[in-house]
Amino acid sequence: MKALTLWEPYASLIACGHKTVETRSWAPPRDLVGKRIGIHAAKREVRAGDIDAEMAERLDVDWPEWQQAVFAGLPYGCFLATAKLADVRQVTHLSRDGVVHYVSPPFHFDPDQGVSYDRASTMQADPYGNYSMDRILWVLEDVQKLIQPIPVRGRQGLWTLPDEATILP
Repeated sequence: MKALTLWEPYASLIACGHKTVETRSWAPPRDLVGKRIGIHAAKREVRAGDIDAEMAERLDVDWPEWQQAVFAGLPYGCFLATAKLADVRQVTHLSRDGVVHYVSPPFHFDPDQGVSYDRASTMQADPYGNYSMDRILWVLEDVQKLIQPIPVRGRQGLWTLPDEATILP
């Protein structure tokens, strides 16, 4: 099974169902859409600079108190959940009211008119992602959290979970 490593608290937010869109600068392989991927929490612990001021304000958090109460108990360096990669979208615009304008594949290239898109739509941004222009949205559905996190070394990009980690309890 392919897996994606995320820094905390984002991996746990996906595992708990609060974050349903992962934003990246790169798209997954097309053949991965519709399949399950593993959600892995990076070994690196959360630092104050990881939560920008805008996100902290939206979450209404006092950093030192939140760090002690929440981040100290998060799993690090563990396989946490699986999720179905339901769709891949590309951000075209983020409105001031938090509405994300995006396009979905298939994309077509016409040498005279450039790129055109078959499906353009909107969605509400969540407070956990980077919805800048051209960012790729990995839409996740049917998240299944593991009963117990499985310690596994992660990697950058998409990587394959070792067989012993994919034997779910």
